[in-house]
Amino acid sequence: MKKTDADTILDCAISLFREKGYKGTSMGDIGNATGLLKGSIYHHFGSKEEILVASLHRLSTLFKDNVFANAYEDSKSASIRLEEMLKVIELYFEKYKACVMAHLSLEDISHIPEAEHLLRAFFKHWHRAFEHIFLEHHDKEMARRLAEDAICRIEGAVIWLKLFGDNSPLLRANIEIKSLL
Repeated sequence: MKKTDADTILDCAISLFREKGYKGTSMGDIGNATGLLKGSIYHHFGSKEEILVASLHRLSTLFKDNVFANAYEDSKSASIRLEEMLKVIELYFEKYKACVMAHLSLEDISHIPEAEHLLRAFFKHWHRAFEHIFLEHHDKEMARRLAEDAICRIEGAVIWLKLFGDNSPLLRANIEIKSLL
């Protein structure tokens, strides 16, 4: 049996949640992916719910630091910030071909309030990042709507990418979002 740390368990769990969802992923699946027995996983995490919450924290931090942070680099123009943010989003989704946060948001996880809160917070942070950029050229209400539309366009394009392996809707969505400034 190999030695695996909590980070490796989270990496495997995130991959499984992206592919199978939370409910479709068992502790046995996580064990198989990590090469650990369930008991060894419980050494790091007390439950699958804890793994989900830790995974959501990890993904939220990843996006906050590598995607959303671009929106707040106010020394750069809005168009440059938007371009940089969209490029990172494009690369991420082309690599993974799915949005684990969107996938998980479609599941009933109301019995895990912290996970539900983290999912909402993730999309609110994403919305605020887009809105912050759009506010440079639009009033508050228009910036809010454009931010919502941008996320919806990207998520729809990611669904297409997942189903058909075709990234052209994602590329078009990014072009269209850039044109909103």
